[in-house]
Amino acid sequence: MHYFSKRTSAFRAAVAFLSFLYIGRAENIYIAQTAQGTGSGADAADAKAVSFFNASGNWSSPAKVAGKIGPGDTVFLCGTISTALAVQAGGTPGNVITVLFANGAKMSAPTWNSQAAIDIGNNSYVTVDGGATGIIGGHGGNPALANGIIESIANGTGLATTNDDKGVSCHDCSNVTVKGLLFRNLYVRTAGGTDANKSGVGFLNFWNGGAGSTNITCTNNIFHDMSSGAFFDYAPSSATFEMSFCTAYNTNWGGASGDHGASSTLNGLLVHDCYFYNWQSWSSSDAGVQAALHHNGFYGWAESGGALTNVTFYNNFCGPGYTTTQASAGLFVSGNAGGILIYDNTLIADSTGTPGDGLIFVWVHNGNQTGARIYNNTMVGAGFGNGINVYSGNGPSITTYDVKNNLIVGMGTAIARFNSGDSTLIADNNLGYNLLSGQAYSNSSNASGNFMTFAQWQSAGYDAHGSSGNPNLNGSYVPQAPSAAIGSGINLSSFFTTDLAGSSRPPSPAAWDIGAYEHVSASNSAPVITTQPASQTVAAGGSVTFTVGASGTPAPTFQWQKGGANIPGATGTTFTLNNVTTADAATYTAVATNSAGSATSNSAVLTVTSTSVAPFITAQPSGQTVAMGASVTFVVAASGTPAPTYQWQKNGAVIAGSTDPTFTLNGVTSADDATYTAVATNNAGSATSNGAVLTVTSPPVITTQPASQTVAAGANVIFTVAASGTPTPAYHWQKNGAAISGATGVTLALSSVTTADAATYTAVATNSAGTATSNGAVLTVVSYWKIRHHH
Repeated sequence: MHYFSKRTSAFRAAVAFLSFLYIGRAENIYIAQTAQGTGSGADAADAKAVSFFNASGNWSSPAKVAGKIGPGDTVFLCGTISTALAVQAGGTPGNVITVLFANGAKMSAPTWNSQAAIDIGNNSYVTVDGGATGIIGGHGGNPALANGIIESIANGTGLATTNDDKGVSCHDCSNVTVKGLLFRNLYVRTAGGTDANKSGVGFLNFWNGGAGSTNITCTNNIFHDMSSGAFFDYAPSSATFEMSFCTAYNTNWGGASGDHGASSTLNGLLVHDCYFYNWQSWSSSDAGVQAALHHNGFYGWAESGGALTNVTFYNNFCGPGYTTTQASAGLFVSGNAGGILIYDNTLIADSTGTPGDGLIFVWVHNGNQTGARIYNNTMVGAGFGNGINVYSGNGPSITTYDVKNNLIVGMGTAIARFNSGDSTLIADNNLGYNLLSGQAYSNSSNASGNFMTFAQWQSAGYDAHGSSGNPNLNGSYVPQAPSAAIGSGINLSSFFTTDLAGSSRPPSPAAWDIGAYEHVSASNSAPVITTQPASQTVAAGGSVTFTVGASGTPAPTFQWQKGGANIPGATGTTFTLNNVTTADAATYTAVATNSAGSATSNSAVLTVTSTSVAPFITAQPSGQTVAMGASVTFVVAASGTPAPTYQWQKNGAVIAGSTDPTFTLNGVTSADDATYTAVATNNAGSATSNGAVLTVTSPPVITTQPASQTVAAGANVIFTVAASGTPTPAYHWQKNGAAISGATGVTLALSSVTTADAATYTAVATNSAGTATSNGAVLTVVSYWKIRHHH
């Protein structure tokens, strides 16, 4: 035993030494579509090309080699990248490989050809970070803070391609995180289309024959216009998929997780603080398409013989924007699933449609005895559909559904239970208000409705402490006194202790309010800052800690902010930054919040002493050609320390007030025809972008009309025309409306005319903006004899 102890100590020492090597050699490596400057990768101005990222020989493992991508490195993506990226190796514990979008960077292509813009493969300990400056996703997030973008620009119904594009993909891996990204237009679908077999997925984790994936995190992302925002295709021995603080709209599924086959298992599905809405673009009146596209906020299943356990949905906001055709559920769990906990969610339906199965739908049809707990959710509808639908069947044992403290308003049916012989329903302390007369509840032994009133529901043994009274909700779905929801719920603090807004629920055994939100009592007190964070100056590479304190009832929670934007995960009374850089130099504040209000601390200024770096243009504005009256936007991006300011110029002259990275002209005229540049400036210098030429097109206008002429036979004749327009028009002469071959100048010369040349001549001026036709010039040809006789 003593021998093995020595071996173990030696192994641990070797691991510690290798970790030191990784950390000591961790590098920042900059990548652009094409090499910049020296191509060393040391900064944005000298970025390496995409080919370096995709070359397997440039990745180092197991030991970090200077100048090569490897564990602990951060790869900065710069500008617009249109070539798909493939991660060639993984990180290690404590030495994650991070792919980070620099300011203004994006992955953009017409299509990714059914592949992923960033393919992590089966590599573990990898993070793809959009570089968002705060919380961009989830209900209450701020999309304006988004930075990194992954998009297709010509893929979808009726577009150039109809491929199954992906944003980021990985398989059979562990400890992969995708965060802070805006995924858009990976498959833009038109409502009513028959293209039900198209996917388009923002973040895809799939099984590729390995043992499955573990610890996969999708957080603080925005997804729109694709089939599924995030999709976790779980396999044998998969564990822990978390989707949090994400927004998904114009999707068929905001997120999904399903079993790949009979041996597939997922232990741990966590979906929280997400916002799912607007499914209309994936609707169709076609019955076959409806069957394939059942819309859901999040859909988790074990339908192929696998098993899904420990499923938790909380603090999610679903709707509105369901459709009246194939909409299925806001939150949907089905199959051999168990250990389900659904709480503190708000689900809203409106007159555009209500999910066909229910705002919350749980269908455990393999008899999983652990069943589902559905607590303290708020559901508001427009007079039809099911609030909570629990469905059982196909199982040898009895599933238990525990449904308590739910607030269902304005639905057709509050709680619907089907195949009652295969389940045990425990329902109490629920409140159903303004429900459809005669079918407020349903309890059926088969798949058909057996509707009943609230009194009949209670007589059947349910909701002995339930209510049908007015909850008196405000516009934020919070009960206001007097309310049948306040103090009418059972205490469930053994499962959770806060509401959707983060307010504390009363401790046991005090009664709770029904629904996702607790009423805020007037006796509560808003936070007061008692300890202010202090401004500090630190050298680059050092560490700094800010501290805050606040009083209030209930005890406040904290959120640190940088420059007014929330810092993800910074929710304690202290906030620490290690290995600071000049990018950390900013104003930091802490916001203390409880159910009675919030308070913001004084600003603490962090000054980082470091050598300034002159600006470098990382994204050049592009020249554009537009029609007169249109709008046009130029975009520029620059790096530098400190962050540069911008000034736009027109033909080298400053444009007053144009100091943003974007510059927009509305209703352009020919006077806007010019070369536009942007100057980025900081205290170390300035950099001027390439010139972006704006060409404003205008259709031709005839300025000189050809004149009619009478000449003797045998004479020479010249017609002349002129026209204005941008671009400069081309000309084509016509004789009696028929084009004259080769006659394309401003003049038309006819030699030795005869009576056959007598006709009406016009000139047509043409450019990309339109055409204009001159007046007709009549040529009259008379004989020489007639002229003499006339005289």
